[in-house]
Amino acid sequence: MYSKENVIFFAQKYTSEIISAELLGVSHNEVYKINCDNPFILRITSANHRSKDEIIGEIDFLMFLGNNGVNVAITIPTLSNDMITEQDFENGKAFAVAFTIADGMQWEEQERVDRNYIEYIGRELGRIHRCSQKYIINNGNPRRQYDKNQHLIKAYDTFENYNSDLYKAYKQLMEKLRQLPKNKEYFGLTHGDFMFSNYTLTKDKKVIVYDFDECEYSWFISDIATFLYFHFISAEPSKTAIKIDGAEEVIVNFMLGYLTENSLPIEGLNQLDIFFKLREAVLLSSILEHEKSFGRWGELLIPVALNRLITNKLFVDIDVNLIIKRIECRLSNLSE
Repeated sequence: MYSKENVIFFAQKYTSEIISAELLGVSHNEVYKINCDNPFILRITSANHRSKDEIIGEIDFLMFLGNNGVNVAITIPTLSNDMITEQDFENGKAFAVAFTIADGMQWEEQERVDRNYIEYIGRELGRIHRCSQKYIINNGNPRRQYDKNQHLIKAYDTFENYNSDLYKAYKQLMEKLRQLPKNKEYFGLTHGDFMFSNYTLTKDKKVIVYDFDECEYSWFISDIATFLYFHFISAEPSKTAIKIDGAEEVIVNFMLGYLTENSLPIEGLNQLDIFFKLREAVLLSSILEHEKSFGRWGELLIPVALNRLITNKLFVDIDVNLIIKRIECRLSNLSE
């Protein structure tokens, strides 16, 4: 972790009057709430995790989304009007970026307030993907392709050393992905980690999205699968947190919101399980590398994720064709 002096050094680039710095989370980055007259979020990133060019690419995409009507936590410039600042410390170079604080409630609070919150989340992701199709890199700093994800790269060695059947299944999964179409309506710059901890919901039904650190070029269905995966998984990973009929209703409602903003062919839902498995491969690779960081939940996930990947077992046994028919029927009723 960075010292208090390091954090204050970066925070002073954005404000001259700091009351306190509150640590919010530590993963690949350290994230702080800087309490001052106008509080903001400060993210500190090691150069070992992201290059300056990668961060510039993230900021450029984020600014494009904000300028095109997507509800995102935008970046804040320094007092000298820089969007990113850097410094060499004893433990290496670090970069800092500041963001506005996202208004609203976390998803578990919203669930008790508004039963339609799933549609709102789908709508905002659809808006991101629609804008992504129009996004043109103008700074020469593109984000990574999906297969350059650090956890997927490390997974080859990690899985081979851990279980030969897992290694074989993983190679087959990655080969399936390489066969999928990459045309503009299916593939583009995605959020990369669209889960419940990376958005809030406001009283006026807006979804504010943040933490684009993992944004990457991938299939849009991957973001959808990530949302659904973490919505369905429970504190007990050997079970899903929702019954099959409930899962199907969640997907229908999410896609109804999504399709109001982006015309992704709904036949793409047939690929959901591939991307559920991709998310589990990312998690499994990370857990096996940093097992202590995930605690008991990670320990419980290992055997069930391992079994699903090796045996090609469905993450959740849903009837995708029925879901597609229900979506089409609901869309038809809405258009009448």
